[in-house]
Amino acid sequence: MNTRKDTELSWQVGAVKITCVLEMLFPFPYDPEGFFLRDATPGAGSYVNETDYFEPDWKRAFWGENYEKLLAIKRKYDPHALFFCHHCVGSDEARAKH
Repeated sequence: MNTRKDTELSWQVGAVKITCVLEMLFPFPYDPEGFFLRDATPGAGSYVNETDYFEPDWKRAFWGENYEKLLAIKRKYDPHALFFCHHCVGSDEARAKH
C-alpha cells in the first residue's frame, strides 16, 4: 500500500466532490467564452497547460509583462524557431516561419 498515492487520490476525490456540490449550490451561468470568470477575476492570468486552447489574449494571460523579455531571449537562442508549441513565447512567429 502506497500511502502517499492513496492520500493524493483521497484529496483529489474530495476536491471533485466539493467542486460538484458547490456547482450545484451556486451554479455558474453557461458561459462557453469564459466572460463570467474573466469579469470576476480581471488580470488573473492562466496556467498555460490548463487553459482555453483558443484564449484570445494568450500573451498577457500566460506570460504577462514578461512576454517581450522572453521573446528577446527566444529570438537570441532559437533564431530559426526550431522549438515551438501552441501559445508558447514566439509561437505566432514560429508558425509564420514553418
